[in-house]
Amino acid sequence: MAPDLTFIDCPLTPGCPAKIPRRMTCSGQKCNTCGGFQWKDPNEVAAAERRAMGAPANGASPFPPPDEPPNPYACSPEIPYPDIDPTLISSSRAPPGFAGSMYLPTTASPPPPPPSQPRSHPVLAHSSSKPLCSAQNCTRKAGSKECSYGMCKACCERQRKGCRYLGHRTPPTASLAPTFTLGDPSELARPPPMFPTATPPTTLVNPSPADPLPPKVYKKAMNEEWAHRYNATHEQRELRKLAEEQRRQQQFQYEREDGDEPEFIRVQGIATFPKLNLADHPKALEKLGLTASSEISLYDPYSCSFHREDVDHVMEVTAHQVILARLRGVKDCPKLDEYIAKFTTHRSQATGIRRPLASTPLKRKAAVDPFPPVLKTTRPSAFSRPTTPPSPPRSVSPSPSAGSSSPSPSSSSPSLPSTSTSVSAMNSLASFSSAGADPDLLWAQGQVLVPSGFGAWPDGLYARDMARAFGMVNRKQTNASPISQRFQTVFPSVSKFPKQTWYQQLKAWKACTQAERDEAEQLPRTHAGLWTVWRASSSGWAAVASEKRH
Repeated sequence: MAPDLTFIDCPLTPGCPAKIPRRMTCSGQKCNTCGGFQWKDPNEVAAAERRAMGAPANGASPFPPPDEPPNPYACSPEIPYPDIDPTLISSSRAPPGFAGSMYLPTTASPPPPPPSQPRSHPVLAHSSSKPLCSAQNCTRKAGSKECSYGMCKACCERQRKGCRYLGHRTPPTASLAPTFTLGDPSELARPPPMFPTATPPTTLVNPSPADPLPPKVYKKAMNEEWAHRYNATHEQRELRKLAEEQRRQQQFQYEREDGDEPEFIRVQGIATFPKLNLADHPKALEKLGLTASSEISLYDPYSCSFHREDVDHVMEVTAHQVILARLRGVKDCPKLDEYIAKFTTHRSQATGIRRPLASTPLKRKAAVDPFPPVLKTTRPSAFSRPTTPPSPPRSVSPSPSAGSSSPSPSSSSPSLPSTSTSVSAMNSLASFSSAGADPDLLWAQGQVLVPSGFGAWPDGLYARDMARAFGMVNRKQTNASPISQRFQTVFPSVSKFPKQTWYQQLKAWKACTQAERDEAEQLPRTHAGLWTVWRASSSGWAAVASEKRH
Protein backbone atom coordinates (compact mmCIF):
# COMPACT_ATOMS: atom_id res chain seq x y z
CA MET A 1 0.00 0.00 0.00
CA ALA A 2 1.45 3.38 -1.07
CA PRO A 3 2.07 5.89 1.75
CA ASP A 4 -0.22 8.91 2.12
CA LEU A 5 1.85 11.88 0.91
CA THR A 6 -0.84 14.47 1.61
CA PHE A 7 -0.19 14.64 5.37
CA ILE A 8 3.10 14.68 7.25
CA ASP A 9 4.10 14.91 10.88
CA CYS A 10 3.89 18.37 12.41
CA PRO A 11 7.45 19.79 12.18
CA LEU A 12 6.72 22.95 14.13
CA THR A 13 6.73 21.81 17.74
CA PRO A 14 8.85 18.87 18.89
CA GLY A 15 6.69 16.00 20.06
CA CYS A 16 3.50 17.15 18.36
CA PRO A 17 1.52 14.02 17.38
CA ALA A 18 -0.65 15.83 14.81
CA LYS A 19 -0.64 15.23 11.09
CA ILE A 20 -0.76 18.40 8.99
CA PRO A 21 -0.89 18.88 5.21
CA ARG A 22 2.57 18.93 3.78
CA ARG A 23 1.85 22.18 1.97
CA MET A 24 1.13 23.87 5.28
CA THR A 25 4.85 24.00 6.00
CA CYS A 26 5.36 26.29 3.02
CA SER A 27 2.29 28.53 3.44
CA GLY A 28 2.96 29.24 7.11
CA GLN A 29 -0.43 28.16 8.47
CA LYS A 30 -1.10 27.12 12.05
CA CYS A 31 -1.22 23.66 13.44
CA ASN A 32 -4.56 23.06 15.17
CA THR A 33 -2.94 20.92 17.87
CA CYS A 34 0.17 22.81 18.97
CA GLY A 35 -0.65 26.23 17.50
CA GLY A 36 2.77 26.52 15.90
CA PHE A 37 3.36 29.10 13.18
CA GLN A 38 6.52 29.19 11.16
CA TRP A 39 7.61 30.06 7.65
CA LYS A 40 9.68 27.46 5.82
CA ASP A 41 12.20 27.79 3.07
CA PRO A 42 10.68 26.46 -0.18
CA ASN A 43 13.90 24.59 -0.94
CA GLU A 44 13.81 22.83 2.41
CA VAL A 45 10.12 22.05 1.98
CA ALA A 46 10.79 20.55 -1.44
CA ALA A 47 13.54 18.38 0.02
CA ALA A 48 11.23 17.31 2.83
CA GLU A 49 8.52 16.41 0.34
CA ARG A 50 10.95 14.34 -1.67
CA ARG A 51 11.97 12.50 1.47
CA ALA A 52 8.31 12.00 2.40
CA MET A 53 7.52 10.55 -1.01
CA GLY A 54 10.24 7.91 -0.60
CA ALA A 55 9.38 7.10 3.01
CA PRO A 56 6.40 5.17 4.37
CA ALA A 57 3.58 6.77 6.30
CA ASN A 58 5.23 6.11 9.66
CA GLY A 59 8.73 6.89 8.45
CA ALA A 60 11.14 9.61 9.52
CA SER A 61 10.17 13.25 9.87
CA PRO A 62 10.34 15.04 6.50
CA PHE A 63 11.59 18.38 7.88
CA PRO A 64 14.63 18.70 8.02
CA PRO A 65 16.67 15.91 9.71
CA PRO A 66 19.83 16.94 11.51
CA ASP A 67 21.94 14.54 9.46
CA GLU A 68 21.11 12.58 6.36
CA PRO A 69 21.32 8.87 7.20
CA PRO A 70 24.00 7.05 5.19
CA ASN A 71 21.74 4.09 4.62
CA PRO A 72 18.80 5.02 2.31
CA TYR A 73 16.78 2.23 3.90
CA ALA A 74 17.31 3.39 7.47
CA CYS A 75 13.96 5.17 7.47
CA SER A 76 12.04 2.15 6.18
CA PRO A 77 9.35 0.74 8.45
CA GLU A 78 10.06 -2.29 10.56
CA ILE A 79 8.52 -5.19 8.70
CA PRO A 80 8.16 -8.43 10.71
CA TYR A 81 9.92 -11.48 9.42
CA PRO A 82 7.52 -13.73 7.52
CA ASP A 83 6.99 -17.30 8.67
CA ILE A 84 8.66 -19.04 5.70
CA ASP A 85 10.31 -22.40 5.49
CA PRO A 86 14.07 -21.96 5.76
CA THR A 87 14.61 -24.48 3.01
CA LEU A 88 12.84 -22.18 0.58
CA ILE A 89 15.02 -19.32 1.60
CA SER A 90 18.22 -21.28 1.21
CA SER A 91 17.16 -22.70 -2.17
CA SER A 92 16.40 -19.30 -3.59
CA ARG A 93 18.97 -17.69 -5.80
CA ALA A 94 20.34 -14.51 -4.39
CA PRO A 95 21.02 -11.62 -6.69
CA PRO A 96 24.60 -10.93 -7.62
CA GLY A 97 26.48 -8.76 -5.17
CA PHE A 98 24.10 -9.44 -2.29
CA ALA A 99 25.65 -10.85 0.85
CA GLY A 100 23.55 -12.81 3.27
CA SER A 101 21.27 -15.78 3.37
CA MET A 102 18.05 -13.99 4.23
CA TYR A 103 16.38 -13.21 0.96
CA LEU A 104 12.75 -13.04 0.09
CA PRO A 105 12.16 -13.64 -3.58
CA THR A 106 8.63 -12.24 -3.50
CA THR A 107 9.48 -8.98 -1.68
CA ALA A 108 10.72 -5.98 -3.65
CA SER A 109 11.57 -3.76 -0.67
CA PRO A 110 15.03 -3.92 0.95
CA PRO A 111 15.50 -5.85 4.17
CA PRO A 112 14.72 -3.99 7.37
CA PRO A 113 17.42 -3.20 9.90
CA PRO A 114 18.11 -5.79 12.58
CA PRO A 115 15.88 -5.66 15.67
CA SER A 116 18.81 -4.79 17.86
CA GLN A 117 19.05 -1.39 16.11
CA PRO A 118 15.65 0.28 16.43
CA ARG A 119 15.08 3.36 14.29
CA SER A 120 15.11 6.63 16.22
CA HIS A 121 12.85 9.51 15.22
CA PRO A 122 14.88 12.74 14.88
CA VAL A 123 12.15 14.89 16.45
CA LEU A 124 11.55 12.52 19.36
CA ALA A 125 15.26 12.20 19.93
CA HIS A 126 15.51 15.88 20.79
CA SER A 127 12.11 16.30 22.45
CA SER A 128 13.69 16.84 25.82
CA SER A 129 16.04 19.58 24.56
CA LYS A 130 16.23 22.22 21.84
CA PRO A 131 16.23 20.93 18.25
CA LEU A 132 19.41 21.05 16.25
CA CYS A 133 20.09 23.72 13.68
CA SER A 134 18.49 22.89 10.34
CA ALA A 135 21.48 24.21 8.37
CA GLN A 136 23.77 21.71 6.74
CA ASN A 137 27.04 20.81 8.45
CA CYS A 138 25.94 22.61 11.65
CA THR A 139 25.91 20.73 14.94
CA ARG A 140 24.64 23.60 17.09
CA LYS A 141 21.13 23.76 18.47
CA ALA A 142 18.46 26.04 17.16
CA GLY A 143 18.45 29.43 18.82
CA SER A 144 14.71 29.84 19.34
CA LYS A 145 11.44 28.22 18.39
CA GLU A 146 10.36 31.51 16.81
CA CYS A 147 13.13 31.37 14.20
CA SER A 148 11.62 31.25 10.74
CA TYR A 149 14.14 28.64 9.55
CA GLY A 150 14.86 26.63 12.70
CA MET A 151 18.51 27.67 12.70
CA CYS A 152 20.93 28.95 15.21
CA LYS A 153 21.67 32.66 15.34
CA ALA A 154 24.95 32.44 13.39
CA CYS A 155 23.47 30.43 10.51
CA CYS A 156 20.28 32.51 10.38
CA GLU A 157 22.22 35.79 10.18
CA ARG A 158 24.62 34.31 7.62
CA GLN A 159 21.92 33.48 5.09
CA ARG A 160 20.52 37.10 5.13
CA LYS A 161 16.97 36.09 4.27
CA GLY A 162 15.23 37.84 7.14
CA CYS A 163 13.75 36.24 10.24
CA ARG A 164 10.71 37.00 12.33
CA TYR A 165 12.66 36.39 15.53
CA LEU A 166 14.02 39.70 16.80
CA GLY A 167 17.21 38.12 18.15
CA HIS A 168 18.19 36.85 14.68
CA ARG A 169 17.85 40.23 12.98
CA THR A 170 20.95 42.17 12.11
CA PRO A 171 20.64 45.80 13.27
CA PRO A 172 21.00 48.34 10.47
CA THR A 173 24.35 50.02 10.27
CA ALA A 174 24.97 53.64 9.45
CA SER A 175 25.85 54.39 5.89
CA LEU A 176 29.54 54.76 5.28
CA ALA A 177 28.99 57.00 2.29
CA PRO A 178 30.72 60.36 2.74
CA THR A 179 28.63 63.49 3.03
CA PHE A 180 29.21 66.33 0.65
CA THR A 181 28.76 70.03 1.33
CA LEU A 182 28.21 71.61 -2.06
CA GLY A 183 27.50 75.21 -2.83
CA ASP A 184 25.69 74.52 -6.07
CA PRO A 185 22.02 73.57 -5.40
CA SER A 186 22.01 71.33 -8.46
CA GLU A 187 24.55 69.09 -6.79
CA LEU A 188 22.27 68.52 -3.80
CA ALA A 189 19.73 66.75 -5.99
CA ARG A 190 22.16 63.96 -6.78
CA PRO A 191 21.86 60.88 -4.56
CA PRO A 192 24.98 59.85 -2.63
CA PRO A 193 26.99 57.00 -4.17
CA MET A 194 26.08 53.50 -3.07
CA PHE A 195 29.71 52.53 -2.53
CA PRO A 196 32.37 54.97 -1.34
CA THR A 197 34.75 55.99 -4.05
CA ALA A 198 38.41 55.38 -3.44
CA THR A 199 40.39 58.58 -3.70
CA PRO A 200 44.15 58.73 -3.62
CA PRO A 201 45.54 60.04 -0.36
CA THR A 202 46.60 63.64 -0.46
CA THR A 203 48.98 65.39 1.86
CA LEU A 204 48.08 68.90 2.97
CA VAL A 205 51.16 70.91 3.72
CA ASN A 206 49.44 74.13 4.78
CA PRO A 207 45.75 73.50 5.51
CA SER A 208 43.72 76.64 4.86
CA PRO A 209 40.28 77.41 6.29
CA ALA A 210 37.27 76.55 4.16
CA ASP A 211 36.17 79.29 1.81
CA PRO A 212 32.75 80.82 2.54
CA LEU A 213 29.90 80.09 0.20
CA PRO A 214 29.53 82.48 -2.69
CA PRO A 215 26.81 85.12 -2.30
CA LYS A 216 25.02 83.85 -5.40
CA VAL A 217 24.44 80.15 -5.97
CA TYR A 218 22.96 80.56 -9.42
CA LYS A 219 25.06 80.58 -12.53
CA LYS A 220 23.23 83.55 -14.00
CA ALA A 221 21.93 86.61 -12.19
CA MET A 222 18.19 87.28 -12.22
CA ASN A 223 16.88 89.77 -14.68
CA GLU A 224 16.55 93.25 -13.16
CA GLU A 225 12.92 93.59 -14.14
CA TRP A 226 12.09 90.19 -12.67
CA ALA A 227 14.03 90.98 -9.51
CA HIS A 228 12.19 94.28 -9.09
CA ARG A 229 8.85 92.57 -9.63
CA TYR A 230 9.73 89.81 -7.16
CA ASN A 231 10.85 92.27 -4.48
CA ALA A 232 7.74 94.41 -4.95
CA THR A 233 5.47 91.38 -4.67
CA HIS A 234 7.29 90.17 -1.57
CA GLU A 235 7.04 93.60 0.05
CA GLN A 236 3.31 93.84 -0.67
CA ARG A 237 2.78 90.37 0.76
CA GLU A 238 4.57 91.31 3.97
CA LEU A 239 2.58 94.53 4.25
CA ARG A 240 -0.70 92.66 3.82
CA LYS A 241 0.38 90.14 6.44
CA LEU A 242 1.28 92.91 8.89
CA ALA A 243 -1.98 94.75 8.20
CA GLU A 244 -3.97 91.58 8.81
CA GLU A 245 -2.18 91.00 12.12
CA GLN A 246 -2.88 94.56 13.21
CA ARG A 247 -6.48 94.30 12.10
CA ARG A 248 -7.03 91.25 14.29
CA GLN A 249 -6.24 93.05 17.52
CA GLN A 250 -8.25 95.31 19.78
CA GLN A 251 -7.31 97.79 22.47
CA PHE A 252 -9.31 98.18 25.68
CA GLN A 253 -9.33 101.32 27.80
CA TYR A 254 -10.40 99.90 31.16
CA GLU A 255 -11.20 101.77 34.38
CA ARG A 256 -10.96 99.58 37.45
CA GLU A 257 -11.89 101.95 40.32
CA ASP A 258 -13.37 105.42 40.80
CA GLY A 259 -10.84 108.18 40.35
CA ASP A 260 -8.08 105.95 38.91
CA GLU A 261 -6.38 106.51 35.60
CA PRO A 262 -7.56 104.08 32.91
CA GLU A 263 -5.51 101.07 31.84
CA PHE A 264 -4.86 100.18 28.21
CA ILE A 265 -4.85 96.47 27.37
CA ARG A 266 -4.26 95.05 23.89
CA VAL A 267 -5.92 91.79 22.80
CA GLN A 268 -4.10 90.14 19.90
CA GLY A 269 -4.70 87.10 17.75
CA ILE A 270 -8.50 87.33 17.46
CA ALA A 271 -9.25 84.26 15.37
CA THR A 272 -12.99 85.04 15.20
CA PHE A 273 -12.58 88.62 13.94
CA PRO A 274 -14.81 90.68 13.60
CA LYS A 275 -16.46 88.82 16.50
CA LEU A 276 -14.80 89.04 19.91
CA ASN A 277 -15.49 87.25 23.18
CA LEU A 278 -13.27 88.28 26.08
CA ALA A 279 -13.85 84.92 27.77
CA ASP A 280 -11.76 83.30 25.00
CA HIS A 281 -8.70 85.34 25.99
CA PRO A 282 -7.66 84.35 29.54
CA LYS A 283 -4.44 86.39 29.44
CA ALA A 284 -6.38 89.60 28.78
CA LEU A 285 -8.83 88.78 31.59
CA GLU A 286 -5.91 88.22 33.94
CA LYS A 287 -4.50 91.65 33.11
CA LEU A 288 -7.91 93.26 33.64
CA GLY A 289 -8.49 91.40 36.89
CA LEU A 290 -11.71 89.84 35.58
CA THR A 291 -13.18 86.38 35.23
CA ALA A 292 -15.58 84.87 32.73
CA SER A 293 -18.48 85.50 35.14
CA SER A 294 -17.68 89.18 35.81
CA GLU A 295 -19.84 92.11 34.70
CA ILE A 296 -18.50 95.19 32.97
CA SER A 297 -19.90 98.34 31.38
CA LEU A 298 -19.09 98.92 27.71
CA TYR A 299 -19.43 102.27 26.00
CA ASP A 300 -21.92 102.34 23.13
CA PRO A 301 -21.01 105.09 20.64
CA TYR A 302 -24.48 104.97 19.11
CA SER A 303 -26.29 105.91 22.32
CA CYS A 304 -23.28 107.69 23.94
CA SER A 305 -23.76 105.73 27.14
CA PHE A 306 -22.42 102.72 29.03
CA HIS A 307 -24.41 99.48 29.05
CA ARG A 308 -24.00 96.49 31.35
CA GLU A 309 -22.59 93.39 29.67
CA ASP A 310 -21.22 90.04 30.76
CA VAL A 311 -17.61 89.26 30.04
CA ASP A 312 -18.69 86.01 28.38
CA HIS A 313 -20.61 87.54 25.49
CA VAL A 314 -19.88 88.06 21.80
CA MET A 315 -19.40 91.62 20.59
CA GLU A 316 -18.81 92.94 17.11
CA VAL A 317 -15.65 94.99 16.68
CA THR A 318 -13.96 96.88 13.87
CA ALA A 319 -10.33 97.30 12.88
CA HIS A 320 -8.18 99.75 14.89
CA GLN A 321 -10.92 100.28 17.46
CA VAL A 322 -10.45 101.29 21.08
CA ILE A 323 -13.17 99.85 23.31
CA LEU A 324 -14.03 101.91 26.38
CA ALA A 325 -14.89 99.70 29.34
CA ARG A 326 -15.14 100.04 33.08
CA LEU A 327 -15.97 97.81 35.98
CA ARG A 328 -19.62 97.55 36.86
CA GLY A 329 -20.46 100.34 39.35
CA VAL A 330 -17.56 102.67 38.51
CA LYS A 331 -18.80 106.22 37.81
CA ASP A 332 -15.95 108.66 38.52
CA CYS A 333 -13.62 108.38 35.53
CA PRO A 334 -11.04 111.18 35.04
CA LYS A 335 -10.79 112.58 31.50
CA LEU A 336 -13.54 110.28 30.33
CA ASP A 337 -15.06 112.88 28.01
CA GLU A 338 -11.67 113.44 26.38
CA TYR A 339 -11.21 109.71 25.76
CA ILE A 340 -14.73 109.45 24.33
CA ALA A 341 -14.11 112.33 21.92
CA LYS A 342 -10.72 110.87 20.96
CA PHE A 343 -11.59 107.19 20.43
CA THR A 344 -15.21 107.29 19.22
CA THR A 345 -15.38 110.30 16.88
CA HIS A 346 -14.19 108.41 13.79
CA ARG A 347 -16.65 105.60 14.40
CA SER A 348 -19.57 107.99 14.85
CA GLN A 349 -18.74 109.78 11.63
CA ALA A 350 -18.43 106.49 9.78
CA THR A 351 -21.87 105.40 10.88
CA GLY A 352 -23.50 108.77 10.20
CA ILE A 353 -24.44 109.55 13.81
CA ARG A 354 -22.99 113.04 14.01
CA ARG A 355 -25.33 115.26 12.04
CA PRO A 356 -25.27 119.08 12.06
CA LEU A 357 -27.98 121.04 13.82
CA ALA A 358 -30.88 121.93 11.53
CA SER A 359 -30.63 125.73 11.36
CA THR A 360 -31.93 128.47 9.10
CA PRO A 361 -29.90 127.48 5.99
CA LEU A 362 -31.41 124.01 6.19
CA LYS A 363 -34.89 125.52 6.25
CA ARG A 364 -34.18 127.36 3.02
CA LYS A 365 -33.30 123.99 1.43
CA ALA A 366 -36.73 122.60 2.14
CA ALA A 367 -37.52 122.43 -1.58
CA VAL A 368 -34.95 119.66 -2.13
CA ASP A 369 -35.74 117.76 1.06
CA PRO A 370 -36.55 114.08 0.32
CA PHE A 371 -39.54 114.04 2.68
CA PRO A 372 -43.00 114.83 1.24
CA PRO A 373 -44.42 118.35 1.57
CA VAL A 374 -47.27 117.04 3.70
CA LEU A 375 -44.82 116.47 6.52
CA LYS A 376 -43.91 120.14 6.52
CA THR A 377 -47.41 121.54 6.21
CA THR A 378 -48.94 119.49 9.02
CA ARG A 379 -46.46 120.64 11.70
CA PRO A 380 -46.38 124.44 11.54
CA SER A 381 -46.11 125.04 15.28
CA ALA A 382 -45.67 121.71 17.06
CA PHE A 383 -42.28 120.69 15.62
CA SER A 384 -40.96 124.22 15.36
CA ARG A 385 -41.72 125.04 18.95
CA PRO A 386 -38.64 123.29 20.49
CA THR A 387 -36.28 124.80 17.91
CA THR A 388 -37.83 128.30 17.64
CA PRO A 389 -39.12 129.22 21.10
CA PRO A 390 -41.07 132.42 21.68
CA SER A 391 -39.07 135.59 22.03
CA PRO A 392 -39.95 136.37 25.69
CA PRO A 393 -38.47 133.11 27.06
CA ARG A 394 -35.37 133.57 24.87
CA SER A 395 -34.65 136.94 26.45
CA VAL A 396 -35.15 135.63 29.96
CA SER A 397 -33.28 132.30 29.82
CA PRO A 398 -30.67 130.92 27.41
CA SER A 399 -32.41 127.56 27.42
CA PRO A 400 -34.91 127.02 24.57
CA SER A 401 -36.91 124.59 26.70
CA ALA A 402 -39.05 127.20 28.40
CA GLY A 403 -41.74 126.95 25.79
CA SER A 404 -41.48 123.22 25.20
CA SER A 405 -41.15 121.92 28.75
CA SER A 406 -44.63 123.12 29.73
CA PRO A 407 -46.67 123.59 26.54
CA SER A 408 -49.81 125.69 26.63
CA PRO A 409 -53.13 124.44 25.36
CA SER A 410 -53.38 127.23 22.81
CA SER A 411 -50.01 126.42 21.21
CA SER A 412 -50.45 122.66 21.10
CA SER A 413 -54.09 122.37 20.19
CA PRO A 414 -53.63 122.77 16.38
CA SER A 415 -51.40 119.69 16.19
CA LEU A 416 -53.65 117.42 18.28
CA PRO A 417 -56.79 116.66 16.29
CA SER A 418 -58.11 113.80 18.44
CA THR A 419 -56.22 113.86 21.79
CA SER A 420 -56.58 115.95 24.90
CA THR A 421 -53.72 117.60 26.77
CA SER A 422 -55.35 116.84 30.12
CA VAL A 423 -54.04 113.25 29.99
CA SER A 424 -50.74 113.26 31.87
CA ALA A 425 -47.70 111.05 31.63
CA MET A 426 -48.37 109.74 35.12
CA ASN A 427 -51.71 108.31 34.03
CA SER A 428 -50.09 106.68 31.01
CA LEU A 429 -47.40 105.11 33.18
CA ALA A 430 -50.01 103.95 35.69
CA SER A 431 -52.07 102.34 32.94
CA PHE A 432 -48.96 100.56 31.57
CA SER A 433 -47.88 99.37 35.01
CA SER A 434 -51.38 98.13 35.81
CA ALA A 435 -50.91 95.48 33.15
CA GLY A 436 -48.09 94.00 35.26
CA ALA A 437 -45.29 94.85 32.82
CA ASP A 438 -42.12 96.88 33.37
CA PRO A 439 -41.66 99.65 30.77
CA ASP A 440 -37.98 98.72 30.56
CA LEU A 441 -39.01 95.41 29.00
CA LEU A 442 -39.92 97.29 25.84
CA TRP A 443 -36.20 97.91 25.25
CA ALA A 444 -35.64 94.25 24.43
CA GLN A 445 -38.30 94.57 21.70
CA GLY A 446 -36.60 97.61 20.17
CA GLN A 447 -39.19 100.11 21.48
CA VAL A 448 -39.54 102.67 24.26
CA LEU A 449 -42.51 103.92 26.26
CA VAL A 450 -44.38 106.76 24.52
CA PRO A 451 -47.06 108.19 26.85
CA SER A 452 -50.21 109.44 25.20
CA GLY A 453 -51.90 112.78 25.71
CA PHE A 454 -49.02 115.11 24.89
CA GLY A 455 -48.17 117.35 22.01
CA ALA A 456 -45.33 117.06 19.58
CA TRP A 457 -42.42 114.71 20.03
CA PRO A 458 -40.51 114.57 22.41
CA ASP A 459 -42.95 116.05 24.92
CA GLY A 460 -43.97 113.54 27.58
CA LEU A 461 -41.03 111.16 27.02
CA TYR A 462 -38.75 110.19 29.87
CA ALA A 463 -35.01 110.77 29.91
CA ARG A 464 -34.15 107.08 30.50
CA ASP A 465 -36.23 106.10 27.47
CA MET A 466 -34.69 108.80 25.29
CA ALA A 467 -31.20 107.60 26.24
CA ARG A 468 -32.08 104.14 24.95
CA ALA A 469 -33.88 105.47 21.90
CA PHE A 470 -30.81 107.33 20.67
CA GLY A 471 -28.84 104.10 20.46
CA MET A 472 -31.69 102.12 18.85
CA VAL A 473 -32.33 104.65 16.10
CA ASN A 474 -28.69 105.48 15.36
CA ARG A 475 -27.54 101.86 15.16
CA LYS A 476 -27.94 100.68 11.59
CA GLN A 477 -29.60 97.34 11.12
CA THR A 478 -28.40 94.56 8.85
CA ASN A 479 -30.75 95.67 6.09
CA ALA A 480 -29.49 99.30 6.32
CA SER A 481 -33.00 100.71 6.60
CA PRO A 482 -33.37 104.52 6.53
CA ILE A 483 -33.37 106.42 9.77
CA SER A 484 -37.02 107.44 9.37
CA GLN A 485 -38.06 103.79 9.33
CA ARG A 486 -35.90 103.00 12.36
CA PHE A 487 -37.42 105.98 14.20
CA GLN A 488 -40.97 104.77 13.64
CA THR A 489 -39.94 101.29 14.83
CA VAL A 490 -38.68 102.69 18.15
CA PHE A 491 -41.58 105.18 18.49
CA PRO A 492 -44.53 103.29 16.96
CA SER A 493 -47.14 105.83 18.09
CA VAL A 494 -45.41 108.74 16.31
CA SER A 495 -46.82 108.85 12.80
CA LYS A 496 -44.24 111.17 11.22
CA PHE A 497 -40.49 111.41 11.59
CA PRO A 498 -39.53 114.86 12.99
CA LYS A 499 -36.20 115.06 11.23
CA GLN A 500 -35.11 118.53 12.36
CA THR A 501 -36.22 118.02 15.95
CA TRP A 502 -34.57 114.60 16.10
CA TYR A 503 -31.12 115.86 15.16
CA GLN A 504 -31.53 118.80 17.53
CA GLN A 505 -32.22 116.49 20.50
CA LEU A 506 -29.40 114.17 19.42
CA LYS A 507 -26.87 116.98 19.23
CA ALA A 508 -27.89 118.23 22.69
CA TRP A 509 -27.52 114.68 24.05
CA LYS A 510 -24.05 114.26 22.57
CA ALA A 511 -22.95 117.68 23.85
CA CYS A 512 -23.65 116.67 27.45
CA THR A 513 -20.96 115.26 29.67
CA GLN A 514 -20.83 111.55 30.35
CA ALA A 515 -21.74 112.15 33.98
CA GLU A 516 -24.93 113.92 32.89
CA ARG A 517 -25.81 111.10 30.51
CA ASP A 518 -25.24 108.52 33.24
CA GLU A 519 -27.55 110.51 35.51
CA ALA A 520 -30.28 110.67 32.85
CA GLU A 521 -30.23 106.87 32.46
CA GLN A 522 -30.87 106.42 36.19
CA LEU A 523 -33.77 108.89 36.51
CA PRO A 524 -37.14 107.34 37.43
CA ARG A 525 -40.28 107.78 35.38
CA THR A 526 -41.58 110.73 37.35
CA HIS A 527 -42.07 114.40 36.58
CA ALA A 528 -38.42 115.08 37.43
CA GLY A 529 -37.40 112.32 35.02
CA LEU A 530 -39.12 113.82 31.98
CA TRP A 531 -36.83 114.51 29.05
CA THR A 532 -37.91 118.12 28.74
CA VAL A 533 -37.32 118.72 32.45
CA TRP A 534 -33.88 117.10 32.48
CA ARG A 535 -32.57 118.75 29.32
CA ALA A 536 -33.42 122.23 30.67
CA SER A 537 -30.63 121.85 33.23
CA SER A 538 -28.15 120.01 31.01
CA SER A 539 -25.03 121.57 29.54
CA GLY A 540 -25.71 120.09 26.11
CA TRP A 541 -29.06 121.83 25.71
CA ALA A 542 -27.51 125.14 26.81
CA ALA A 543 -24.76 124.71 24.21
CA VAL A 544 -27.32 124.08 21.48
CA ALA A 545 -29.29 127.19 22.48
CA SER A 546 -26.13 129.31 22.58
CA GLU A 547 -25.08 128.08 19.13
CA LYS A 548 -28.51 128.83 17.75
CA ARG A 549 -28.48 132.41 19.01
CA HIS A 550 -25.17 133.07 17.33
